[in-house]
Amino acid sequence: MIVRTPAQKLVDKATLNSIAGVALDFLVVSAVASLSLPVLLENWQALVVTLVVMAVLSVAIFYWIGPRIFGKDWVENSIVNFGAMTGVVSIGLVLLRAADPHFKTGAFRGFALRAPFASPLVGGGLITAMFPIAVANWGNLGVGIGCVVLCLLLLGLAKVTGIWKSPATRDADRQRSGAVG
Repeated sequence: MIVRTPAQKLVDKATLNSIAGVALDFLVVSAVASLSLPVLLENWQALVVTLVVMAVLSVAIFYWIGPRIFGKDWVENSIVNFGAMTGVVSIGLVLLRAADPHFKTGAFRGFALRAPFASPLVGGGLITAMFPIAVANWGNLGVGIGCVVLCLLLLGLAKVTGIWKSPATRDADRQRSGAVG
């Protein structure tokens, strides 16, 4: 981190945030401009079904899983993931910037720290590249059922390890720790 170096005084956080904002705006505009309308029109039925299913799942994940996984600042932590689920990472970062414009929560840092570990697998990584092969071998239904089973196993693991807590349990834990400390 630059804060630990003598070069710290050369960095202006407000300028860096402005540069990052402009770069993010260019990224979003270029992503939208690169869409191919003939391909979209040719596959509109499949896109509508996918859009509806993913919209319902994304909203459910945001409101149901978000508060249980991210206790403190769950909205900010969930909104960046919601944006990434519904589009691309740049959309998630734009939503996070709208929800937390001065980066007062740890959501941006947490998202940035997890990205190098998640990106090689999902969002254009190995798992994303293997999906068409899996669908060709096992069909949509087989891959869908496999994904549901995997998600349920991961939710079970989160519950067993204590990562998953209901908001009521998390609030009770916070009150107990506040009363003790």
